[in-house]
Amino acid sequence: QAAAADMYLKAKKWDKAIMLIGKNEWKDKLVEVMRTLEKTDVKALQACAAHFARWGSLQHAKETFNKLGDHAALMALHIESEKWDDAFAMLRQHPQYGDKVYLPYARWLAEN
Repeated sequence: QAAAADMYLKAKKWDKAIMLIGKNEWKDKLVEVMRTLEKTDVKALQACAAHFARWGSLQHAKETFNKLGDHAALMALHIESEKWDDAFAMLRQHPQYGDKVYLPYARWLAEN
């Protein structure tokens, strides 16, 4: 399967390559792919971010969302992973996400 993934990468068939890499959980390989992709490869970058988030590789998911400029997805990642310091730091720059942060944070406080 590694050979197939490499073949798809050489052919720039990002969707198939990322699917194989993700299925086999080749994290280092996916990081390489994500860093080679252009900002315009939105679907491929979103697929990478989804795998990183699923694997708990939050730093790589964050890097991917930043590359995409997807602030909403990045904020959702901070909230889902309960990285409240990151969420509130981002909220200072993007106050439009206040509604998305305060209620989950209040729930988290009540439960913890």
